[in-house]
Amino acid sequence: MHILIVEDTHDIGNAMKQYLEACGYSVTWVTTLKDCYTAMKQSHIDCVVLDRMLPDGEWIQAVHEIKAYKNIPIIMETAKSQIENKVEGFTSGADDYLTKPFDLQELELRIKSITKRNEPGDIMYWKDVTIDLDKKQIFRNDTLVHVTNKEFVIIGLLLLNHGNVISRSDLMEEVRGEDGVRGKDNKLDVYISTIRRKLGKEFIQTEKWFGYRISL
Repeated sequence: MHILIVEDTHDIGNAMKQYLEACGYSVTWVTTLKDCYTAMKQSHIDCVVLDRMLPDGEWIQAVHEIKAYKNIPIIMETAKSQIENKVEGFTSGADDYLTKPFDLQELELRIKSITKRNEPGDIMYWKDVTIDLDKKQIFRNDTLVHVTNKEFVIIGLLLLNHGNVISRSDLMEEVRGEDGVRGKDNKLDVYISTIRRKLGKEFIQTEKWFGYRISL
């Protein structure tokens, strides 16, 4: 699991990074919102731990922008403990709230609890796309998107291996058989093109000579 920490206080950020890495997490630690957005685009992130006070932006807008890019859990951490500050945090779209100083073990427990809903086999997110693997439903901007069974099989295989490249031959195995396309490799290109048209051209990434992948 990959955690993104956005914290400009060196001692706090470093302590969180070292503790979570010791717990087995992959951790990226940045000190600005600019670097936060860059990290979101470059890596698969499962959860964001976001400091309320940062030097280069307004935290409420940051929550909105992160959620708009990818609907993943956000844990706010702040020195402000008044109930109105907590209410403001939750109403802005944050999923949980930690008041400084907090115990690092509590942080890890909050991360475990809040990321359960994003485990494979449940609901997965990519930008404005929500995929329910159990119900075999896909929504884009909260609108149900119709995909064929074979399109969903391809999407599911790529999602459950998100970040990893799946070869064309392996994907072809998923589209052979029922529709008589054995040996017609170009049929896979049609499926990939159709999926991109429905869900966004960057949804499935091409790795030339190797295959395809989805990076959540």
